[in-house]
Amino acid sequence: MKKRSDFMRMIITLLFSLSIINAVYASEVLEFIIEYENQEFTIRSYNVLNGEVDVPVRGEYKLTLFNSKGNEIYSTNFDIPLYIDVPPDPITGESYQIRLSKGAKVLRVPLFQDIKAIQIGPQYFDFRFIPFASPVPAPNTEVIYGNCLGSSCFDLLFVSDGYSDMNQFKTDAAVIANFFGTIEPYRSNPDRMRIIRVDNTTPLGCYNNCSGIQRLICCDSSKVFSAVSGLDYDEILIITNMNEYGGSGYIDGTSCADRSTYAVTFRDTSYYAREVAVHETGHSFGGLWDEYEYVEDGSGDGPNCVHDSTCAKWKGVAGTGCYAGCSYNGMYRPTENSCLMRTLTPDGGYKFCPVCKNEIDSKLKRCFSSSCIPNCANKECGDDGCGGNCGGCSNVPADYCLNSTTLRDYNGTGSCQNYKCVYNYTDKTCPYGCLNGKCQSCTPDCTNKECGDDGCGGSCGNCNNIPADYCLDMQTLRDYSPYGNCNNYKCVYPYTDKKCDYLCEQNRCVSKPVDAGTDVSIYDAETIKDIQTQKDTDTPRDTKYDVDYTDIEVRYDVYKDTVGTSSDEVTSGCSCNVIY
Repeated sequence: MKKRSDFMRMIITLLFSLSIINAVYASEVLEFIIEYENQEFTIRSYNVLNGEVDVPVRGEYKLTLFNSKGNEIYSTNFDIPLYIDVPPDPITGESYQIRLSKGAKVLRVPLFQDIKAIQIGPQYFDFRFIPFASPVPAPNTEVIYGNCLGSSCFDLLFVSDGYSDMNQFKTDAAVIANFFGTIEPYRSNPDRMRIIRVDNTTPLGCYNNCSGIQRLICCDSSKVFSAVSGLDYDEILIITNMNEYGGSGYIDGTSCADRSTYAVTFRDTSYYAREVAVHETGHSFGGLWDEYEYVEDGSGDGPNCVHDSTCAKWKGVAGTGCYAGCSYNGMYRPTENSCLMRTLTPDGGYKFCPVCKNEIDSKLKRCFSSSCIPNCANKECGDDGCGGNCGGCSNVPADYCLNSTTLRDYNGTGSCQNYKCVYNYTDKTCPYGCLNGKCQSCTPDCTNKECGDDGCGGSCGNCNNIPADYCLDMQTLRDYSPYGNCNNYKCVYPYTDKKCDYLCEQNRCVSKPVDAGTDVSIYDAETIKDIQTQKDTDTPRDTKYDVDYTDIEVRYDVYKDTVGTSSDEVTSGCSCNVIY
């Protein structure tokens, strides 16, 4: 089993608090235990451990991680197991499924150093206030079935609940594990699986008469997952110290990496405890459906239950047929009475039907590898050949000076290419020199400076505040250039003193006034528009042209090819007269 030392937990926690960079550790993951009750989520705790990130699924809910800058750095979808199987009545065979209002989810995501907040649906959680799963003495564990080696085995944990005598638990667990070893396909895959006994002493909150059903045993899922946090596993069977018949199993699909389902059985191995254990893990691990009737309608098909009355799904599979009655109304099963998913006492001995056996066998071969020897020779990172990892590229080199003016700046992340770590960098020019792996800096100084360099490559200002033109006297206009210049840190604005033909008035040169009866066709369009504007606004006298407009009519004779869309767009191609 893969466990982290208390010392490493302390180091990782310290790195989280520093939040130096946003690196991802390929061989380490964050494990969240998420509670769900009445449509509300609570993140009960998190842990840091070696392992793999959960494979993304098309789940109903979404978890998103944000860094301290508020940027999204990771997201994944997930589901909360809420449907639980009621074990078959040992006498009548009656059984069904119910939906609980409370559940829990174990979710493993990449380990980032800079995590500020977590969002699930509309709810936000500050990462700083999520409890860290405090290190506790690891429970004693022992492999009691299977000979798989490496990290790609199907690890099924047998976890004790309520046992004060661990020797009794060891005996009960061994009997159930040996029974698994007689059932196909577990019997044929010892090199792909390990049944691991976990001597747990923490109460898991298990009780019978759950939801008013005496034989239904429910446990506190958060306590279950907390008890095995830090252990690598793929499925859990809780053996609770109850003599009364009972059990349960959360319904799973066919995902390879869903650690949020588990099965429960009672301890009396002389009275169906073994059979209940295999039946309920058929649900929680194999995703199998019950082959007895619920007497209710349901949609969809399962691996071993179909609505098709011809049962084409398993046509040609030896030892199968098409028999009415399988979970929901109108469904069909593969065998009449020869499967542990239909009865705890199958015809012909304890076994799964061929369809159920093939379904579990397919998952074992699809999701898990047989015994394998990891190989990391000459590998800095990447796959070890057995589903494990030869290391992550988190040892980012320190920045350093290539020369006196150039800094090699590493971006804080690495990638694995051909089993070698590659670290991206940028070579930056240092205007004030490079020393001890850093660009040197300076303090900007704009004292007594209107413009120009601030001494650090910046600016003390631009000379864009151009003064307005003005009249020096009645015939001279000071006309400023539209551009200013910086000279010795002072703004200089060039200008020209222009002699006006007539007068300098109101900060501009004006022309000679228009006499009454004067032909104004000599004026340009702008002047004529000015005269028209003066008339239209009933201005009695124009100081620019010294003309009284009280009784003046301006008549425009405009050529068609020189007129715009309005009277203001008159061009110079017209003849105009001022008439009394």
